[in-house]
Amino acid sequence: MQLDADDQITNIFWADAKMLMDYNDFGDVVCFDTTCRLYKDCRPFVAFIGVNHHKQMMVFSAAFLYDETIESYKWLFRTFIEAMSGKKPKTILTDQDAVLAEAIDSVFPDIHHRICVWHVYQHALKQLNHMFVGSGSFINDLSSCFFEHEEDEPFINAWNGMLDAYGLWENEWLHQMFKEREKWAIAYGRHIFCADIRSVQLCEGFTASLRKYLKFDFDVLSFFKHLGKILNDWHYKELEANYDMSQLLAILMGDVILLKQARDIYTPKIFELLQQEYETSLNIVINRCTENGSMFEYKVSIYGQQKEYTVSFNSSEEIVACECKKFEFMGVLCSHALKVLDFRNIKMLPSQYILKRWTRDARI
Repeated sequence: MQLDADDQITNIFWADAKMLMDYNDFGDVVCFDTTCRLYKDCRPFVAFIGVNHHKQMMVFSAAFLYDETIESYKWLFRTFIEAMSGKKPKTILTDQDAVLAEAIDSVFPDIHHRICVWHVYQHALKQLNHMFVGSGSFINDLSSCFFEHEEDEPFINAWNGMLDAYGLWENEWLHQMFKEREKWAIAYGRHIFCADIRSVQLCEGFTASLRKYLKFDFDVLSFFKHLGKILNDWHYKELEANYDMSQLLAILMGDVILLKQARDIYTPKIFELLQQEYETSLNIVINRCTENGSMFEYKVSIYGQQKEYTVSFNSSEEIVACECKKFEFMGVLCSHALKVLDFRNIKMLPSQYILKRWTRDARI
């Protein structure tokens, strides 16, 4: 707890032993959830949230803040790092806020800071609510701009198309958001590892379940008891997922060495993602290849489609990299890279492309 000059409580930070262990295993990506801002009748509650190897949500710590000033945020972030034995995350996802950004730059100058696209979208709904009247398609086009484009050119085309279709070229808020697109748009963050967390939308249900206990007429102890119950439920869900993992084997789409290896290594949730990528790779064709010593560059595409992806391969080190950057963003190889590995007669996943945080042994 942080006290003021009169020894009155200002800020309260909470992390228990289980949270510290969770952060040690899965604290590479942290969502700083400030969803309570959406509720005017709630105390200023914030939480540090992540996902485990089953892609289940977990809370690393929580706090009540007296105010949302730079000094309060700095105290919170420093306290968080101290509680976590000095270990910093690789990436932090936050709401769009200049004060928050300044505090992060001060305490975490060397980590990736991404603006949560879901929060930007929520702001867009408020700024553009007048557009929903008489236009059933606008919200679909708006949502598409925020969530459906993973490359810059399609994103820009969709954005400009929306401005054209609805006469929004003069909208100052949209103009400012487009200027800052590299901070929040999915297309510009593919090179940053985010554990496949595109936004802190996953936190919405969590905060909604706490809302009643965040009202000003509830005491803090009642809130922490309720929060403890929620976290216990989540811990039990992880135990259930671990038990199912130990008892059941995922179904293979075929007798494939790489899939057998992946099933033994990954949790079922992550194996499912990899198997989907492998299935897609079966319909990918290699259109051409250029060679320069040990470096090879492949142009690949899904059969019958024009869109090509560039995949580079270093034969001396067995390093593969695709321009779609799925591995960089979520830690699982994409279908394009899997196609090239198979073409090179590499039938097992190279160890450098197996992230421990997604494996059955992530907790060990």
